[in-house]
Amino acid sequence: MKIHYTKKRLRSNLFQGLLWLVFSITLMVSDAFWANGMVIGYLVIAALFMGSYFYERHYGYLTLKADTIQKNTLIGKPIGLSEVRRIKKFAGDYILETETAKMTINTQIIAPDCLKMLDEALSAIELPPQLTPFGHAA
Repeated sequence: MKIHYTKKRLRSNLFQGLLWLVFSITLMVSDAFWANGMVIGYLVIAALFMGSYFYERHYGYLTLKADTIQKNTLIGKPIGLSEVRRIKKFAGDYILETETAKMTINTQIIAPDCLKMLDEALSAIELPPQLTPFGHAA
């Protein structure tokens, strides 16, 4: 299952990409020599924001499978849910710890309906009550 970003974050990336694109096109039209470095730089910035929007919209923030959780970043490594030794909740974020890795999940950028699914999935991990914020007995 995919854990999606909030619509606010996606719209922000789309708006910023379109804003940089309009700004670069305006500069191209107003300047006789449009292929200068500034215009190309603005087009690159627009492409990065637009690319980020489409990537985040398509892949989402996290992917939860039956036995793994993975951040959908360029270098995202999956963590086995059976390997999780501790779940901390700090400043609203979840920190999943294994023997060798640590994953911080920013809950501020997760869609509210997906946050409920994430809470359910993380609370299903069997851990002693002192090692999880969900407070269930193992």
